Amino acid sequence: MKTTFYVFLVVLLFSSCKKKEDKMASNIDRKVEISVQDKAGNDLLNPSNPNAYLYENIKTYYVINGVKEEVNNANYDNPKNFMIYEKDGKYLMRLFLNMANADSPDITYVQWSENNTDTFKCESSHNDMLIKITKLWYNDSLVWTEADYSIDRSLLIVK
Repeated sequence: MKTTFYVFLVVLLFSSCKKKEDKMASNIDRKVEISVQDKAGNDLLNPSNPNAYLYENIKTYYVINGVKEEVNNANYDNPKNFMIYEKDGKYLMRLFLNMANADSPDITYVQWSENNTDTFKCESSHNDMLIKITKLWYNDSLVWTEADYSIDRSLLIVK
């Protein structure tokens, strides 16, 4: 009887111990909505526009540990970490920004064409439950801060 009791006690002790697990943020807020127009107001993301920036020609790059790396995650729904979609007759790019470093601003480059690249830099805050953008720069101009949170993080780019 004592043996059964001790076996039960050992099993109970081991089953009640939990290994500490790494926590991963369950909410990641790292997107910006972008519309691109020429000076005449023509939508440059509309694929029917002969001057449009087409998805297949746009490249994105993240700076990771000081190295500029092209984004191409073949197994993702959006391999280049952006998507172009139509909303209310207007085409928009949803860009998922680089947020790899908690301690320094992260940089994302969008190369629209061979000689046309824009820079997005963001600062972010990281905790167990949330990773979110706190500041966003477009080509070195601060365009959004956390204080603007009630305002959509969207940009109109004129080329």
